[in-house]
Amino acid sequence: MKWAAELPGLTFVTDITEADGILLMGLPDDDVGDSTLVPLLAGARARNLPMFCSNPDKASPRQGDRLVRSPGKLAEDYAE
Repeated sequence: MKWAAELPGLTFVTDITEADGILLMGLPDDDVGDSTLVPLLAGARARNLPMFCSNPDKASPRQGDRLVRSPGKLAEDYAE
């Protein structure tokens, strides 16, 4: 498998306004909140950016019977 840096024509950006699409593989941490994600994804959605989610899990178990949102749920919400 090639890493993205080795694939011709694929460039990672840190500013979503420069993106042509979103590759969602994971979330930065378990406690990332809507105040961070909603504005970011609203801007992407307004631009009709496609999202590709490589992790369809909607929730992940954590210690103490806690469930956290996973990339699949975020992708599902984005699609709606």
